[in-house]
Amino acid sequence: MMQLRLPIAVACALAMHAAAADVYPSKPVTIVVPVGAGGFQDTTSRIFAQHLSAQLGQPVVIDNRPSAGSIVGTRQVAKAAPDGYTLLAITDSFTITPHLMKEAGYATRDFTGVGPMVNSSFVAITGESSELKSVSDLVASARQRPGAVSFASSGSGALPHLAVEMFASQAHIDLLHVPYRGVAPSIPDVISGRVAFTFNPIGVSLPLLKAGKVRALAISSSKRSPLLPDVPTFGEAGFPNFEIKFMAALVAPAKTPRPVIERLNAALNAVKSSPEVIALIQQQGDEVAPAGSPAQFDAALRSEEARYAKLLESRGIKAD
Repeated sequence: MMQLRLPIAVACALAMHAAAADVYPSKPVTIVVPVGAGGFQDTTSRIFAQHLSAQLGQPVVIDNRPSAGSIVGTRQVAKAAPDGYTLLAITDSFTITPHLMKEAGYATRDFTGVGPMVNSSFVAITGESSELKSVSDLVASARQRPGAVSFASSGSGALPHLAVEMFASQAHIDLLHVPYRGVAPSIPDVISGRVAFTFNPIGVSLPLLKAGKVRALAISSSKRSPLLPDVPTFGEAGFPNFEIKFMAALVAPAKTPRPVIERLNAALNAVKSSPEVIALIQQQGDEVAPAGSPAQFDAALRSEEARYAKLLESRGIKAD
């Protein structure tokens, strides 16, 4: 009798999961955005939420939960019911924070991937009046004055900081890191030349470039951006192995039923094929991520986490 109970229990569990997927979603879905309104992560999530609503047949609601390191919103989703009704919008910081902040209170294993929404790139910018006209100028200046050429970032361990550290490692140069509390406070100092340069997302950099306040040195993608056709890639500037993209993506609590994850992934892939969505994302300087499976995305997250963990250790990077 005991031998029969286990197969029956397994069969019942599988049937319940299948039934859950058949009726999912039967109520609104919430995407927790663990940062404030208006930035890359938030605007991307809002574009996708609107179109996911049409795919899923239920409202998809954005819930902003800003906090240091995005940990409040992230913890909230980690502890949420694993039923597909509470999702988390992430960037690469999601894989970095647990290695940087002891108080993060979560691990990436507490989540399972739904899929990436958008990929974006950084632009290295300097003040318009800066003597730095190219990446070669930057490297030459840093080699002449080790540890004196400064760069701004939105905080220690933030993506722009790590991107510059990766470049410095490949270029074999020492730079002076000047962390700020966010992107906005750093921009006046970049424009004035108080700090030599910074890496900022394309969407942040475009208005400054159009206004003639800053100069672009290079872009971190493998090919030039249609929005910045005259700006070379780092590969063209002499660093063929330097390419950094960052993402906005969706994850769910770890024990969310696989059929529900597959349903969400299918809806996400459908949204990414929409010409309207593609155009909206391109307007903000980004590109829609390729379609893919949850398993592929989980593997990519693990790979990125390992890469960033190695960088944090090798460069001795700690939180502010």
